[in-house]
Amino acid sequence: MTPDTIIYLISRIREKANAFILQELKLRNLTGLAPSHGDILYLLLHEDTLNMSDIADRIHRRKPTVTVLVDKLIQLGYVEKRVDSQDERVHLISLTSRGKALKPEVMKISADLLSRVYKGFSEEEQKILIMLLSKIHKNI
Repeated sequence: MTPDTIIYLISRIREKANAFILQELKLRNLTGLAPSHGDILYLLLHEDTLNMSDIADRIHRRKPTVTVLVDKLIQLGYVEKRVDSQDERVHLISLTSRGKALKPEVMKISADLLSRVYKGFSEEEQKILIMLLSKIHKNI
């Protein structure tokens, strides 16, 4: 392996992770969902309500991208959007009961993916990997 292999490997890892998630979603009959919805669902499963800007900042996506993803989640019945009573320019996003019901599935898929990712790694190796990837992330 050469130093220029890193971007190739990161790209392939993401591709494989997304394929795994899609397969798991299909097995659970969660049609219409894509890996790109996962960040929003995971975030909202841990926060009650967030505005669009906060979601965009927290998942490191542009607001127009988040709008498209949220609109799809609304269409699927997993989230709802309402106007903030204190500022009508702000839209608040929260999970519906159907969205909250996804928690066990989302958590299981996430745990299974992480289990595959870290298979054969010691705890120390996991920490080192996260540290090194974080350095790369800051550099780019």
